[in-house]
Amino acid sequence: MSIRACQLAATLLTVAFVSFHPAPARAVESDLEDQTVAESVKEVDTKLSTGLGEEKPPPGARLPRLWSVLPDLPPFLRDTRLVLKPRMYYFRRSEEDHNKREASTFGGSLLYRSGWFREMLSVGAEVFTTQKIE
Repeated sequence: MSIRACQLAATLLTVAFVSFHPAPARAVESDLEDQTVAESVKEVDTKLSTGLGEEKPPPGARLPRLWSVLPDLPPFLRDTRLVLKPRMYYFRRSEEDHNKREASTFGGSLLYRSGWFREMLSVGAEVFTTQKIE
């Protein structure tokens, strides 16, 4: 069978499947009438908004003194972020001659991003490292 004939057969099968495939069930209007409508989007309770049951602490809960001073600082300092991103890597390979290669490393990065100075300049840097674990 030629490539052209295979393409034509695949197209016909796709059209036949889409044409004769039953449509998904639709909601009945009476089912929709039982639901209450929220006044705003913020009132809608979804799985994304509830998460895994862990509540995020409010900003400043860990360092209240620092957070009390930040609102008075200029944006360049106030909006500064320092983020630690630790990582662990494990590599294992078995070869055909029964040699096994394994390696474990620890590393990550430290990211610094300043706030904006006069809404035109922002400074950032990120340092990466990887250390072998013996």
